[in-house]
Amino acid sequence: MFLSDEDVYKALEQKLRRPVNLGIWDYLKDKYYVAEVLENKEYDIEDLLDEYLTLEELAGDTLRSHTDKRKEHAPAGQTGHLLTLSVILAAQIGRLPEVKAFRKEVLQNNLLSLEEVKDWIETINQKEEESRGSSWTFSVTVNESDFKTAKRVASATLLEEGIQPGSALARPVLEFQSTAEFVESVVGYNTQGVLGRLQRLAKHIVRYHAPAWTEALATTFILTDLTPIIPRIRYRTDLSLHGGPCWLTMSLDVRITPEQLAKDYRKIRRRLMGKRRAKPLSKKIQAVARFAGRHKTEQCTWREVMDLWNKQYPDWIYNDYKRFCRDATRATKAIMDPGLESIGVLNT
Repeated sequence: MFLSDEDVYKALEQKLRRPVNLGIWDYLKDKYYVAEVLENKEYDIEDLLDEYLTLEELAGDTLRSHTDKRKEHAPAGQTGHLLTLSVILAAQIGRLPEVKAFRKEVLQNNLLSLEEVKDWIETINQKEEESRGSSWTFSVTVNESDFKTAKRVASATLLEEGIQPGSALARPVLEFQSTAEFVESVVGYNTQGVLGRLQRLAKHIVRYHAPAWTEALATTFILTDLTPIIPRIRYRTDLSLHGGPCWLTMSLDVRITPEQLAKDYRKIRRRLMGKRRAKPLSKKIQAVARFAGRHKTEQCTWREVMDLWNKQYPDWIYNDYKRFCRDATRATKAIMDPGLESIGVLNT
């Protein structure tokens, strides 16, 4: 009878007669294999040992290959653990019936190289457009740090052309990696064709099987079987088309300690802001920005806005409308345009 995870861990180590791989152990815990042993169900320590050995064999050659390639960049105490999880997770997802079916029916089990992905997608897209008698499509290739911007620009372009989201002409985007440098692309495509099936499968994988993956990683994995390496932290900044506050969203391994998370956040903030500092604005300047935002229109000149300001704020009177315009414009820019736009991962 086992009273804790530690008891099960020690028992497994005794059965193995060698140290337990922490990546495989964490995977067994995440998938509730350890919990089943603790709950005294029919699943016992021997079953856990069998599962461990299966996963170890599964990860063996692939893990050694990845380790050799990434040894120089291995973050202390993290890469071995995350790399093992990455390999095991990819192997499990590769066995999903829907993934095997796509590879058999669409690829005839001939997996692509990373360099072939973009050409394959563009070829399929062109064939499907020709069969539908439509040639409207677009393609944008950007690096990962600009990918979020590209998606926003694509959406804005549709609106500028009078194409509303959800209309027949508003085409979704397919995310994928096209080079080893993590370059991602955006492609208009037929949602009822092969690429539509590919995207739905990628979304399914990310939502139900690999939330640590991006849709681009899942798409590329389906086509290539290349193992996506799970980063310690994945992050992005969110800004509207009109600017505004920069919201940082981080997705991370729950096992990261608060101390490590604080260090990682400092690294990310420094990466995004560089040497810039968020200088606080005075109450007067903030009030000017709010006032100008409400009252400055095409029909109302800066001189007229200043006159209205002087009537409402006699303690902060302006005598020069150009200075008032400058203060309002600079304050608005400082608030609405932090100059940040990034999405990335943190492994070190």
